[in-house]
Amino acid sequence: MDPQRLKYNPSYKYIFVGIFVLLSVYLNILLVKYVLTLYANVSVVAYLVPWAIALPQFFLGLFVFAGIKTGHITSKTINFKKPTYIQIVSSIFLLGVNFIFIYLYLIFIAILGIEIFMPTLVPPDILGDGFVIYINLITICFLVPILEELFFRGFLFNAFLGKFRLIYAIFLSSGIFAIMHGSIGFFVPLFFSSIMISFLYYKAKTIWAPVITHSLQNLFVVLVALAA
Repeated sequence: MDPQRLKYNPSYKYIFVGIFVLLSVYLNILLVKYVLTLYANVSVVAYLVPWAIALPQFFLGLFVFAGIKTGHITSKTINFKKPTYIQIVSSIFLLGVNFIFIYLYLIFIAILGIEIFMPTLVPPDILGDGFVIYINLITICFLVPILEELFFRGFLFNAFLGKFRLIYAIFLSSGIFAIMHGSIGFFVPLFFSSIMISFLYYKAKTIWAPVITHSLQNLFVVLVALAA
């Protein structure tokens, strides 16, 4: 148990409730994906991808804020304080570290020829067309990072930190984060990225530091996809 987070030590029951909410959210995401795929030929579907797929993630944010309202989670533990200049720079620097790792990982996997662990390409039309571009851009680069960081770092990492040593809290929350994205190819890059972001959050002690890195990371992926 980390001495810096002794004030937040939720029950195992509440942690399991949080994980149940997480599983429910991602099962709903899979369901939305399936339905949209089923009706892919319907013209209106083009205006729903990918922002509609992210809608279930709002329940992650609702879970966190409901926890704050009921006293199961403390806002002081999550820490919404404004990041300092050094923390912002650290968040941007971490973005570079993560992408250097991904680059080396891609080379390593290509040399070994293990295709199953090769990340899939992000579609170049990920932002869609027309006014939907702005909705998707806000969703991918702003809303999703905030919702995921609130849950995975603000709640789950802190909950594990109240029960286990720092290294275990980082690895457990990062493992769940990577698994929940449902991609074998992206598992290792996401796992590494989550480890680094969790450590950044632990040192910075403000949720906005990991949000910045996560947002910029998603933006970079979108830009690379558009340039492909």
